[in-house]
Amino acid sequence: MEASGYLLSGVLTGLFLLGTVLVLARNRNWQHYSPAGDASGVGETVERLAGSPGTWIGGFVLLTLGLGLGTLVVVGGLPVPEGVQGAATVAMAVVVLAVLAGYVFLGVYHSVRYRGLYRSQAAAAGIWIVATLAVAGIAVMLLTAG
Repeated sequence: MEASGYLLSGVLTGLFLLGTVLVLARNRNWQHYSPAGDASGVGETVERLAGSPGTWIGGFVLLTLGLGLGTLVVVGGLPVPEGVQGAATVAMAVVVLAVLAGYVFLGVYHSVRYRGLYRSQAAAAGIWIVATLAVAGIAVMLLTAG
């Protein structure tokens, strides 16, 4: 009986969330913000680095080496204490989930931008989808934990 109460609570929360989204989607009287500009030049440096293939190659190599080393620690290929193995398992799971969330975010972002919407709307859609998937994952974990 308790599980059906949780399920009912989840359904009602989902319906409330859906209603909130529909109300907000129909309200088109939004205000727009125009930034004044970046005086520090940090944005230009980040943009230059993000556009450099060397940065992406270096990041991919570091990510691959880190996950490879983590795999060796987890499967027991390196003599490390058991606490380190547990921490490496958690760290690898976090990194893999972060990469997956990044791919989902960028896919949604580029899809929304391709449809002609603004960058802020595309970022909001990407964050919304990643957060929805995270909440769905947590809900599945909670419902199957018994």
